[in-house]
Order: sequence, then C-alpha cells, then structure tokens
Amino acid sequence: MEDEINQLPVGQAAPEEPQKSGMLREEPVMEQGPEEFVTQWQKIILASKSHFDKDFKRMREDMLIARQGASKEWVDNGNYTVPIVNRYLNQAVASLYAKNPTATAEKRKTLDYQLWDGKPDTAMQALQGAMTPDPVTGMPNMEAIALVQDIEQGRQKHEMLTKIGRTLEVVFDYYAGEQKPRLKPLMKSAVRRAKTCAVSYLMLGFQREYAELTPDDTVLLADSRDKLGELQRRMMDMQDGELEGKEAEKFELQNLIEDLSDKQNIIMREGPKFMFPKATEIIVDPRCTDLMGFVGAGWIAREFHKSTDEVKKIYQKDVTKGYAPYRDNGSDAMADYHRKTSTDDGEGNDKDGMVCIWEVYNKELGQTYTICDGYKGFLVEPKEPDYWMEGFWPVFALTFNEVESEEELYPLSDVHQLKHVQAEYNRAREYRRLHREANKPKYAAMKGRLSQNDKELLASAPAHAVIEFDSLGNGEKIGDLVQQFDSKGIDPALYETNSEMEDTLRIVGSGEANIGGASGATATEASIGEGSRMTSLASNVDDLDEFLSDVFGALGQLCLMELSPETVQEIAGIGSVWPELDRETIAKQLQLKVRAGSSGRPNKAAELANMERGMPYLIQLPGVNPYPLAQMYADLLEIDLDEIIVEGMPSIQALNTVAGQAPTEGAGTEDDPMAQGGEGGKPQKTDPNEGGAQPSFQQPIDNIQ
Repeated sequence: MEDEINQLPVGQAAPEEPQKSGMLREEPVMEQGPEEFVTQWQKIILASKSHFDKDFKRMREDMLIARQGASKEWVDNGNYTVPIVNRYLNQAVASLYAKNPTATAEKRKTLDYQLWDGKPDTAMQALQGAMTPDPVTGMPNMEAIALVQDIEQGRQKHEMLTKIGRTLEVVFDYYAGEQKPRLKPLMKSAVRRAKTCAVSYLMLGFQREYAELTPDDTVLLADSRDKLGELQRRMMDMQDGELEGKEAEKFELQNLIEDLSDKQNIIMREGPKFMFPKATEIIVDPRCTDLMGFVGAGWIAREFHKSTDEVKKIYQKDVTKGYAPYRDNGSDAMADYHRKTSTDDGEGNDKDGMVCIWEVYNKELGQTYTICDGYKGFLVEPKEPDYWMEGFWPVFALTFNEVESEEELYPLSDVHQLKHVQAEYNRAREYRRLHREANKPKYAAMKGRLSQNDKELLASAPAHAVIEFDSLGNGEKIGDLVQQFDSKGIDPALYETNSEMEDTLRIVGSGEANIGGASGATATEASIGEGSRMTSLASNVDDLDEFLSDVFGALGQLCLMELSPETVQEIAGIGSVWPELDRETIAKQLQLKVRAGSSGRPNKAAELANMERGMPYLIQLPGVNPYPLAQMYADLLEIDLDEIIVEGMPSIQALNTVAGQAPTEGAGTEDDPMAQGGEGGKPQKTDPNEGGAQPSFQQPIDNIQ
C-alpha cells in the first residue's frame, strides 16, 4: 500500500481502494494547487481554440474545396463541377517535392588552431623546424614542435567530425525510409496541406527501445510495442475485474498471449520519428506573432482524440468517469470534434465518446505535460522534455503565403485565394449546361387539339418514323397543328472561362496552359507567364528548403544526443564513428542541412541552358573544383553522382585517348611510322592529362567544409 502511494503523481491523494493492476480508475483527489493548475490550463486551451475558431473553420472549408472543387451545398445539389484547384495542387506538390531531399553534414565554422595561421607555407616551415635541431644548442625547436602538434590536433578533430558527419548522413537515409509510412509520401502530404490550409506542421520525436507508447499514430517504427501495449491494457482490466461478462475481450486477450508466447524474439526499435499533425491539431498561444519558430509564444499544445481504451493503453489511467466526451468527427466528414450535449445516459453509467487530450509544451516553464478536457488530474505530470531540442519547440511550421499582419496569425492558403475563381468557373459551366438543357427541341400546340396518344408519338418517335396523328384533319398541314419553339442560341462569350484562368495566373502563378487548357496566348505571352510561374515556384522552393534545413538541423542534434552507438553501428556499419561522451559539444559543431533545391523538380531546360553558357568560361578559370559542376549535371539527370564517380579514375576522354594509343602489332619496328620520330609521325604523349585531354578529378572524401 505504501509503495503504491509513493508512485502516485505529485499533489494527488491516494484512492480509497487501490486497484490490483496499479491503474488509477477513480477520479483523482487532487490537492488545491495541482487541481487549479489543471483547471486553469483546460480553460486556457479552450479559450485559445475559440480565439482561432475562425481560422480553423476556414481551413476546413478550404479542405473541402480542394477535395471536390466546390462547396458542400454546390456538390449536394448536383451542380456541374470542374475541380481545377485539385489539379493545381497536384502540379504544385509535384514541382516542390518531387524526390527526397539530400541531407549533408557540415562542420560549423570554428577556429580549430591555436597557433597555426592556416597557411601551408607556415606548416611546411614548422615541420622542417621540428625535424632539424638548433645548430647552436643542438636542442629541438620547441616552438616548431608545438605548432606541428597544434596542426595535428586540429587535423585529427576535423577527421573525426568528418567521419561522424558521414555516419550521420547514413543514419538519416536509413530512418527516412525506415518509418512507416516513409518520409517522402508524408512530406508530399505536408506540402499539399500547406497549400490547402496555409500551414503544415512537422513534429520530431524519438522512439526508444523499451515499450513506450505515444498518442501519435501518424507514423511508427515497425515493431511490437503497439501489440504489447494492448496486451498490458487488457491484462490490467482483467486483474481489476473489468472483463467480467465480456467473453469476446477475454478471447482476444487469450489470442494475444498465445501469439506473443510463440514469438522467440520481440522486436523493439529506437530512432527518430517524423510526425505530421493536422493543421487544426496544433493550438498556438495567441501571443504568437509568427508561426515560423513560434515567435512570441509561451506555449503550444497538440490535440489528440482517443477512445477511453486507448487512453488506458497509452497512459495507464481510466478516465471514463471524469472527462468531457467529444463526438467522433462531428456529424459530417469535415466537422470538428464537438462536445456532446449529454455527458451520460442518465443512469450513471460510463460516458460514451472520445477523449480530447492536450500535450502541452510550456517554454516559459521549460516543461511538458499532458491533460485532457474534463479530467481533474494529469495524464502525464509536468516534467522536462524527454529529449533536448535547440529552441525547445519540437514542432516546425511550413507556410508559403506569409504576409505582415498585426491581427491575423495564419496566412491565407492558395485554395482560399482560388476559391472565387473556382466558384465562378463552376457557375459558368453550370449555367452553360442549363442553357443547353433549355435549348432542347420543344413543340407547341393549341390546348386540347392533340390527343394523349399524339403527344406520346411526337415525343418518343424514332428516327424516320411515320406518325399517324388522330388530331390531324383532312387537308390540314402539320404546321397548322404543331409549331416548334425558336431556341435562343448560346453565345460562347457569355460563358467563357479564359478570364478565370487569367486570374489564376495572377493569384498563384499557374496559367491555363499549366492546368491543362488550350489558351490563345502567343508564344511570347506564354513564355512570360511561364517565367512568372517559375519565379513564384522558386520562392516556394526557398521556403521549403529553409523549413527542411531547420528540421534536419534539429534532427541531427536529436540523433547525436539520443541514438546509442550500438544502434548506429548496426545501421551504418563497423566503419561508422559515433560520439559516446560530450555529445552536446559534437552536436553544436556538426549541422545536418538539406542541399539547396534537392527536393524539388528542376527546370531542366533553363538550367541546362545556363550550364551550357557558363561551362566554356568555368573550365578556363584556374582553381575551379569540377566536383560541384558534376553534381549539378547529376542532379539535372536525376542520377546519384557517387555511383558514377571513382576516386582517382581519369576522365572518359582521357581513357579513350590512352586506349587509342595502345601499341598494335608491329609497333616499335622500323615499319611503324610512330617509331620514326619527326620523320614518320608525331610522338605520342604519355600523360593523358597533358595537351588537350581533360584533367581528372577526385571526388571529395566528404561534403564537410
């Protein structure tokens, strides 16, 4: 009993009858301070949700327009819809995030030499001085030896950081494809979300080897922890008698036990996780002035909605008797979670509904804690974050349409800016359809002249039919009996949509030719429009690269601080190098960055033209490193440069030159003109890099500068 009381959260009194399993099933009896703290934060978060309710409502409307190309009312009425917004989003995402970005580890600029000035001449003089004793005293030159030692220490440090950086790059590539779903489809969804909702979030986490469950279900390193958590929850319910009369759950529990018993090895993994909360799941402190870095915010919270059984599995707490139940996704597909009007069935039974959980990151206190709406206690007590993150926030925001505003935090999305264009396009097509419907052939006759049989024959007669009218008299013409309505012709200018497509170009930079129409613009106008689109796209690419650089920088620090050397060696191989002590210092000296433009689809025609113009001048400049030029070509061709470059290998042209100079049969004899000097032919040069052959270059050992 005493041990169970000692395990209770701070400020929480012991329940009258502790459960055998250790799970807290009654409403907690809290001391005044902790209870007021929880209640206060429940009110703060609900008030913040209310403050941003207009923004969240706009995001949900934009999601609907992006999905089906019109408002719910328009689609429900069966109106004509052309979802041009969806087509634009697909093209924008394909251009911005076409492939996984390349992560490179770079050494931060530091002054690593205390004595050496960095000049090669000084190093050579010091080396000679260290090897030559003083001619007068015969003693070694201590200053030169100290300088050589300083250079050697700096070189060893640089070499160590280089190997750690290469190991870090391998680890990143592994985890980018290890988690399920993989990073690329998740990042493409995040870019699409930023275009649709004006903001998208990426949250970094870390999954440890022991069975630790989190409420996030967007991504998981594939292992057995979810099944183990479910087994633990059901075992606790069985110990406390919660499964009495529930034969189906008992049967499921028995199957779980047998399944896990048959497994010889239960796989558990550790490593970083990329999580992608929805745009409406992150609740920001209203004091925030900029989503990039959450400038001015004292706290942020992530909202989850879980069933009571899931809360038991994750937090080992039963909240069924003390929480505010929420409807699961509201009454329609795009509705927010709402509280139920009735909290129980009137008979005092457990409540039915989802639990609204808030995971709070309080920067002012430097703590994180988890609470839920209506529950008096903590799900997770206040504590320091499980892993260190520079800047404290584990959440990163991606926006493309940031503008300065003193009143609004969230910018407007591309979908919202295209909303009126989409609606007007749909109206033009719908009214044109109605006009065509109204122009169907119609006939008029004097009331009472045509019999019902005559009307049916006139309306449904097949082609080339001979119709016998009951109402047509002798000598009477059919035109005297029935007359055709004159239809109003359709004016194409009345329902043209070129104006809407021009507005699309002005708003988001994509014109009719990009979305799929055949515009009547000249080649010059189309070229100017494409140039404008590429300029707008380049701005978005820069925003995405800055976002990824922030994420990758934090990811590199997270891996260096949290990954064990055993896990790293298993991933990167026996040649990997990983710090075991003083990891924080190493994390400050190495930075994982994204190579600029490596995530998007390049404009190959324009970039190849630029390369062709500049290459003749670049190859004539002394000291030009050919590796970056080869890297640019490889990126345009979408091939991996490391697969085609071999260190120390001459160029293909040089190899062909050497192959062409190979001696043939009879070479070296008097009959060989090449053996006759200047009389018979020009002597061949033995250096393939001399006299016209392109010089070979070696691939740098690493990308760390």
